Amino acid sequence: MKNLTLIGLFFLLAGCASPGKKLNHLSIGMSKEQVLDIMGTPESTKAMNPREVLVYSDTERPFGAPARYTQYWVVLVDGKVFQFGQAGDFGNSSVPTQHVIIDKTNH
Repeated sequence: MKNLTLIGLFFLLAGCASPGKKLNHLSIGMSKEQVLDIMGTPESTKAMNPREVLVYSDTERPFGAPARYTQYWVVLVDGKVFQFGQAGDFGNSSVPTQHVIIDKTNH
């Protein structure tokens, strides 16, 4: 019985992990489905073809300190993880951009 209680407690706490901690389980190239399995449903999404940004947020309330709001992004390109991290990690708080040069000449 004690083991069942510990197992139940483990799954309860694992389900409550913050988005910032869940990011540690992501890796570049994962599919959107894998991200959703790990992170859960995003708070919102942003899209700009071929990018899609899954937005997650977390509010920390340290004892005696004001609440701190942190936003996390998972950037997908063609349905695969391209980059992820705190919104500020991308240079600003707008949709992260990438510069791609496409060579359309036939080689």
